[in-house]
Amino acid sequence: MDNFTFSRLTIDIWLSSIFDPIPDLLNWINNIHNGAELSFVEIDEESLFKKLYMEKIHSLNEDLYLFKIIADPGSSDYEYSFNKIVSKATFISKFIFALKELATENIDRKWYNYVLSKKIMENIKAIEEVSYNNCK
Repeated sequence: MDNFTFSRLTIDIWLSSIFDPIPDLLNWINNIHNGAELSFVEIDEESLFKKLYMEKIHSLNEDLYLFKIIADPGSSDYEYSFNKIVSKATFISKFIFALKELATENIDRKWYNYVLSKKIMENIKAIEEVSYNNCK
């Protein structure tokens, strides 16, 4: 499980042991990092779903995105579905931090056909390298 916290609101996202969400989450964050106009991922919480959306806001600041989490009506988080304007750089940084925590907590855990921490850290390293090179 992981969670997103905004002010006093926390929305839990349960990572399925049946439907591997990690490749989709990593692809989603890569799409955002690469400047996608709209990117979303649907996380199967084993019968309930959460949909995470990022949509670029066209303004003078191209770094702003509208972030949405939409929960299924049957979910205990349904009443907390929300929209928030976020900085792309800040969002990616916080998302990577959360993934690193997940990797650290599951350092040698087998997840499907790979070691969870290794898969996460390899993908994060690639995102961080591109970010660093783009800032030079």
